[in-house]
Amino acid sequence: FLEKRPTSRRFLQLVGVGAYFIAAKFEEVSPPRVHRMAYITDGTYTKEDVMQMEISIMTTLDFKICSPTAVAFMERLLRIGGCSEAHADLARYLLELTAIDYKMVKYLPSHLAAAVILSSNKLLRHKPSWSSDMAAVTGLTQAALRECMMDVLGLIEKSESSSLQAVRSKYSQPLCNEVAKEAFRAYTALMERQTGHALLSPGSVISEGSTVPVDHTDCAQQVAEYEPDIFNVLCRDQRKHMAQADYMKNQPYVNEKMRSILVDWLVDVHRGFEHKPETFFLAVSLIDRFLEKRPT
Repeated sequence: FLEKRPTSRRFLQLVGVGAYFIAAKFEEVSPPRVHRMAYITDGTYTKEDVMQMEISIMTTLDFKICSPTAVAFMERLLRIGGCSEAHADLARYLLELTAIDYKMVKYLPSHLAAAVILSSNKLLRHKPSWSSDMAAVTGLTQAALRECMMDVLGLIEKSESSSLQAVRSKYSQPLCNEVAKEAFRAYTALMERQTGHALLSPGSVISEGSTVPVDHTDCAQQVAEYEPDIFNVLCRDQRKHMAQADYMKNQPYVNEKMRSILVDWLVDVHRGFEHKPETFFLAVSLIDRFLEKRPT
């Protein structure tokens, strides 16, 4: 067992590299070349290793790469809600925290995205925190989202003491409105039922003055007129290629902590490449689906 465990760790990183390489090819206009994927492993793997893992993942998943991820739902909900850039950054921060934690695999992508929006509304003290429009679009009530919302909010507190800081570091930067720094204060106030507005106080990074909605109606790429149809198709297809919530129990050497370390590392990889959010979340989805079918 001790002899095999280090091998499984090395194998898991190669799975992550291969999954990210596939996701980048699928989502990006200019995906990285294979030698760059090998380079980011500090010489642990060769180009041939990465290409072999790419083939292994593709064949194991029967070349079924495309699957709706939570970010696809969330970005649409952000547009429907007319969220500001600061609000959107907060929601993205929460969603990336969920990618690190294995227990969040159990939630449907649409359910997770809705719970993230609800959580961000709670932190920002928006009234109502779950509008009738959101309920109509998602088909989910606030009560139905409560369990997932509490799990999402719990990740904020967990992130403060976690050794895995890639997401928190990323969203503590001015480019992301420093929402990670403000989120914990807002969470603490929310849990204590205080009346203070930690995220909306004067001088705060996320302030009332920064809540101007981003208008996407004139952007042809957003195809706003087809938004409801796209959302419905994503909802219909999201169950087809989801990993089982308990797949880790069949893993003899890989555990939840090792998966979290891998995804945390991929956050930095994704940040370095400056790729789209969809690339990161598709890569995480591919990792979970591959590990479900191929216990290491």
